Amino acid sequence: MKLLRSMERAFKRNFLPLLEKLFRRPIKHPTMLNFQAIRRILVIRAHDHLSEYVLSTPVLRALRQRFPQAHISLLVLPLAAEVAQNSEAINELIVMQERLSDWSLKSFRQFWRQLRRGFDLAVVLNTVSHSLTSDLLAHLSRSKVILGSTYLRFPRCSRNFFYNIEAPYWEGAKHQTDRNLDIVRYIGADTPDRRAAMTLLPVELEAGKKFLRDAGTTEEELIVAIHIGAGMIRNRWHPESFAAVAAHLQKEYNARIVAIWSAHEENLAFHFLSSIDFRPIAAKGLKIRQLAGIIANCRLFIGNDAGIMHVAAASNTPVIAIYGSNDPEEWKPVGDRFFAVRAPSRQCDDVTAEHVIDLLKNVLGADLSARRDGEKDFDISDKVFKQYVKALNKPQK
Repeated sequence: MKLLRSMERAFKRNFLPLLEKLFRRPIKHPTMLNFQAIRRILVIRAHDHLSEYVLSTPVLRALRQRFPQAHISLLVLPLAAEVAQNSEAINELIVMQERLSDWSLKSFRQFWRQLRRGFDLAVVLNTVSHSLTSDLLAHLSRSKVILGSTYLRFPRCSRNFFYNIEAPYWEGAKHQTDRNLDIVRYIGADTPDRRAAMTLLPVELEAGKKFLRDAGTTEEELIVAIHIGAGMIRNRWHPESFAAVAAHLQKEYNARIVAIWSAHEENLAFHFLSSIDFRPIAAKGLKIRQLAGIIANCRLFIGNDAGIMHVAAASNTPVIAIYGSNDPEEWKPVGDRFFAVRAPSRQCDDVTAEHVIDLLKNVLGADLSARRDGEKDFDISDKVFKQYVKALNKPQK
């Protein structure tokens, strides 16, 4: 991926005006489209921030509702592909590897075959950054129409020239979910449900339940997941502050704490564990879907402004998120079950444990028992569970 970024920067510096002359598409208005002829749709979200993908999932729902019979393909990076699996809104996942070392001849052939299949409409979701790679992929897809935003016009170019249709960009404050939806709203695709979505299979939910059961929990207990890490250092709350909240939950609510951290966050875990006098359930080194299955069986998730927090919200678990530089009004998960805590200084370090503890009283006092109403119990044998774990750990081809 670093090589691709270096190549993209070089192109932007030196060749964009030339590319505009070579690849500029004639602009169209949505009224010029034959919507009945749109049978194959490609959605491209080739960014490496998981939160950006999760907040864009309502776009898939809107397109499915607008084009119920269409074959919808989604092109994403591997991390987002884990969340996108089993989505009812899409028919096909196209995965673009981030590093050259992750490609094999077989995987590249499959990727190229999927990309070049031909599409009636390609949608590029350029709401945070404008990726030349994404635009080139849309062009290479042989799509008849490419839709994107007027946002972030390339330097020295008259417009975003790869697109036939440019959706207007609203300059004022707006939630990222709506910024994504604005692109497809321009062609009449919308949805009343703006919540992020992740489809977990019954076997995945039961695997999460079994993980917690094997750790000694019961369904009657208050189980709270706490994610102490974040990819961006500036988005990390003090592990000692997380520890203070965990200690309060354990003392006042007799809660069972599931502590989540990544393999490269052992130092954060050390400070967190050293600051509490009880042993939490450790959920470390797990894949995203495994974590989602566990979090979906928790009463509450507490974490930083990070991708896993958005996965928790997409699994419909109530969330308390600590925000710093990012504005919650723009980035907080959509829904009245998700809460953000942010200091006036916009620094995570200035959020106190008491801020979160005060919010706990409101969140845990609400009726959260209906979170999975209508779901049927699903039992899983040890044999099936082992097969599921084996399949999860199988390397992608």
